[in-house]
Amino acid sequence: MLKHVPRTDVIKVGVRKIDSIIIDPITSYRDACSIFNPAIFAILRSGLIKDDALKVHEEVSIIEKEQHLCIIRAQMQKAPMPTGCQASLDFDLVDRRPIDFKSAFSVSLPELNNRHYDLFMWAASDELIKLMGG
Repeated sequence: MLKHVPRTDVIKVGVRKIDSIIIDPITSYRDACSIFNPAIFAILRSGLIKDDALKVHEEVSIIEKEQHLCIIRAQMQKAPMPTGCQASLDFDLVDRRPIDFKSAFSVSLPELNNRHYDLFMWAASDELIKLMGG
């Protein structure tokens, strides 16, 4: 016999999406970074790290305001093929406002999904959006 699980308030709701792209061929990591917002991969764009020395570069920002949390991770690493790299954008969005079960799905999740879309559009250059068919 199945037991009914009571619906209670939801303590937090979160959405995490990881967008990953292989960029091949590349002539430099500076060129690979050109498809992203200039605020992302700033150290790679600066020329501080030589292309042949880079294994993995990762940036993390944690932003918290009121009861909302956003973790932004950007990663660039050498890809398995010798002439390419892999870039990843990882956006983790959390709404920590107590909310009823129904509103978690009908209100909070759509809001978080819209915020993710806004973050991705901020992070992507027009060139990347064109490559994705947008």
